[in-house]
Amino acid sequence: MTPIGPQLYFLYYLFFVSVSIAILQLLFKGKLCVWILIASFPLLIALFGAPASGYGPDFQLLPLYIFAYASGISLQIQDQPLSPVKLLAVLLPVALALAVSQSGITSLVAAPMAIHLFLKKVPWIATKTRLNSLGIKSAGIYVWHAPIVLPLASIITVKLLGSGPIVIIPTIAISVALSIILSLATWRFKYLRAWRF
Repeated sequence: MTPIGPQLYFLYYLFFVSVSIAILQLLFKGKLCVWILIASFPLLIALFGAPASGYGPDFQLLPLYIFAYASGISLQIQDQPLSPVKLLAVLLPVALALAVSQSGITSLVAAPMAIHLFLKKVPWIATKTRLNSLGIKSAGIYVWHAPIVLPLASIITVKLLGSGPIVIIPTIAISVALSIILSLATWRFKYLRAWRF
């Protein structure tokens, strides 16, 4: 599966995190377990240690993946302003984890919230786009781009344009377009539901 196989690490992490949280929600009814996972983020970082990188299959990233998934469930960002109490309840564990680990990597989990809040403050973006629709599109880009679409787009652009820096921009454009099309197709056609992320 090289070079594609190693990039599929997120599937088993995503499966483990999503199934574990779903089971906890069934056992504890509601979002209590989600808030417990969010509050335990600094403890998990202390136990696992700070990861060397903000991405990849490193087992030390598991607390960040759990926190990101749980905070997404708890905040349920739709096109509404975030409650200051909810935002503080999520950002306080991030600050504590940052202090415990002394690694800026632990603060990366706050980036999506910061970007969302920034975009909501830019009027021409906030009025022209539905920010929650970006999540649906980004799921396809995240899942499809590296393991499947990017190698295909690279082969196509190199065959058509040759090698060199000139192929970078068309490769990115083709990758993003194909990823969005594949993601939308999984929502459009029921028989592709198994490929929906």
